[in-house]
Amino acid sequence: MSSKRVVVCIPCSWSMVHREFFFSYTDMMKDAHDKGFDVEFVTCGKIYLHPNRETLASATEQYEVDYIFWVDVDQVYPKDTISTLAKYVDDGRLIVTGMTCDKKTGIHLGYTFEPGNRFFSGIKRTPLKTNQGLQKIDSLGFGGVMMSPEVLKKLSAPYFSFLHNETIFRDTTHFGEDFAFYWKCKRAGIDVWCDTDLQFGHLNTETVYSCDK
Repeated sequence: MSSKRVVVCIPCSWSMVHREFFFSYTDMMKDAHDKGFDVEFVTCGKIYLHPNRETLASATEQYEVDYIFWVDVDQVYPKDTISTLAKYVDDGRLIVTGMTCDKKTGIHLGYTFEPGNRFFSGIKRTPLKTNQGLQKIDSLGFGGVMMSPEVLKKLSAPYFSFLHNETIFRDTTHFGEDFAFYWKCKRAGIDVWCDTDLQFGHLNTETVYSCDK
């Protein structure tokens, strides 16, 4: 049986990587390799996340892969994150992620779009409970997001910025790039899922090593 191919997108210069991220990333790559995944990675070190993610999304087009996996270098991930999330994509869930705590509060938050409001008053914070299985959400952070390449084919670039003619929110250019992407997914009818049993650490708040899952 041929290997499943995944491209890992890292929107940051390697010089800015946290040590804890490096350890968890190494564990995650080894686990993926041991389970038959063929892993490539692309990285980009621009100043702002929005152009980083935009560049990486375009870069994935050169790879014939089964999955696109996004990681952030201020997080740590359980070692089986890739294999766990890949199963959901195989089952037809085009975008799936795990639980990430808010760096400032330590609370696990999801976000719900409220089209009746303007700007970021139109995004409601929704605390999420851990260990509740798979939950459909409107928006979450972008670190630890696994998606099928079909997602980018269903959307149109730019993927990570707000445009006045397609959003209820003000054009923010370099702010809220994850909200922008998820809003476009919602408009395109693409469901977003969160595995609340899979928890990611957010550095400066908590550290979850790969053995702690």
